[in-house]
Amino acid sequence: MSENENKRLAEVLKEICDSLTDEQKKKAKACKNEEELLKLAAQEGIELPDEIMDAITGGYIYYHKDNAPNIAWEIIDDKTGKTVNLRSNAHDAAGAAGAAGLSTKEITWDEVKKLRKDYEDSLKDGC
Repeated sequence: MSENENKRLAEVLKEICDSLTDEQKKKAKACKNEEELLKLAAQEGIELPDEIMDAITGGYIYYHKDNAPNIAWEIIDDKTGKTVNLRSNAHDAAGAAGAAGLSTKEITWDEVKKLRKDYEDSLKDGC
């Protein structure tokens, strides 16, 4: 990412932070990783701009019915099973994954859980 792109990304993040309520800021500070922040954004109905979403890579796409309707599609890391991106519809999710050279295959919740379990098992095995 170029210096100008990094600067713009920082500006967008500041705009998002400035728009949060005190309660949302407290919840965001309690998040331990990107995945938790993305889930919080989904729960709070905060639509993240393309600059933020495009800075995150992923693998598969998954419809998460519990997310807010405007960001119900998740892009899943194909190695860890973690959520790395959110989009409002399958077409946008597939487009974002495909643009990054990643799989656009739609997977089920069971497949997401298997990816996560396999990743956790690989950490235990020292892989």
